[in-house]
Amino acid sequence: NYPNACALRNAKLAYLREMATLPGRFAMLRFEDVNRNPRGTIRALADGFDLALGRFRAVKGFKGRPHAPYVPKPMPPTPAADMAFLRAELDHAQEAELGYVLEDVPRFDGLAPWDMRSLRSLWRSRAR
Repeated sequence: NYPNACALRNAKLAYLREMATLPGRFAMLRFEDVNRNPRGTIRALADGFDLALGRFRAVKGFKGRPHAPYVPKPMPPTPAADMAFLRAELDHAQEAELGYVLEDVPRFDGLAPWDMRSLRSLWRSRAR
């Protein structure tokens, strides 16, 4: 049992870092990077694991529902008290190895602006 989600994250990241030292191929992906560049991510994984790729086909639905529109939901800023808790609980060295620095928290406000689902959703929300 872990006292909070930060302690669990610290343990999981330590385990993943240990797995990366074992024989074999291993990849750790940041959600923000995959979201911003899905094709580039797939290409990098294919190159790294010597995999042949077929034609890239973007997902047209949202969570398996092809006709449900995706509506990006901007996330509110993290309250100062929550940031203080994160600063006290997270393993900053591990986080930095993955490119996460609490002074520059990556944002995820939905799909990347160039994604057609995001553009269609924006257009639908403006048409109402």
